Amino acid sequence: MGSMQRIDDHLHERMKQLVKMKNGRSLTEEYRQAIEHWIAKETQNILLADSQILNRMEDRITKAEERLARMNGRTGMDVSIVLTGILNLLAKQYGVSERQVYEELRPVAAAHFSNSKKEF
Repeated sequence: MGSMQRIDDHLHERMKQLVKMKNGRSLTEEYRQAIEHWIAKETQNILLADSQILNRMEDRITKAEERLARMNGRTGMDVSIVLTGILNLLAKQYGVSERQVYEELRPVAAAHFSNSKKEF
């Protein structure tokens, strides 16, 4: 059995009136039901608040992912423009195809990229 708690007189009187109107359960049972109802409602409110926080976090993460994807796409396009320009200039300067310049530089760049501490 739990500990005894004091309830304000006006609330206790109102509960006794409700018990008389229902004419079926004891005062103790009505208090028990009221407390269980309150606990269930508060638990539901907490869960709802938690789910709203989770939804907000998911929305923010989704927006950040989308922004990063757009930035990555723009960066990729810019790199592609620079690469195309450099390949074109080198091909014209050395009288070879852009493909030949690319195939010669690609392995060197890949090795440097995978181990940036190495010197060229």
